[in-house]
Amino acid sequence: MKYPIGIQSFEKIRLGEYTYVDKTALIHQLVNTSNYYFLSRPRRFGKSLLISTLQAYFNGQQELFKGLEMERLENLGFGKYPICLAKTQYSLSDDPLKLGRPTGFRITVRNMKVSAGAGFIVVLTGDVMTMPGL
Repeated sequence: MKYPIGIQSFEKIRLGEYTYVDKTALIHQLVNTSNYYFLSRPRRFGKSLLISTLQAYFNGQQELFKGLEMERLENLGFGKYPICLAKTQYSLSDDPLKLGRPTGFRITVRNMKVSAGAGFIVVLTGDVMTMPGL
């Protein structure tokens, strides 16, 4: 057994075949919920490894997740669903005060939910409300 003492890179741990306790199901849950999280763990308690794992996930480094719970959860098929963006009808942005086609804006994602029966993922922005079924 090789222990990753002092290694804070998810990629180095996985490619170096170090012992890794699979917590990717928790990371998948963290990524797919609508809450904000404050990482307030003490020093030397894995924040850097968590951030490194999230970076690998969002960079699409699927090969690093082979054999882990994250791979199984992703293989359920939700990653291939099209996205329905629920936003204000007055603007391309999520800000109802920026009318029409503003430039230089950022969209704030408030929540995401899977509409498996309809076959898409709904991304909720700003203060938008949806009808039942969306």
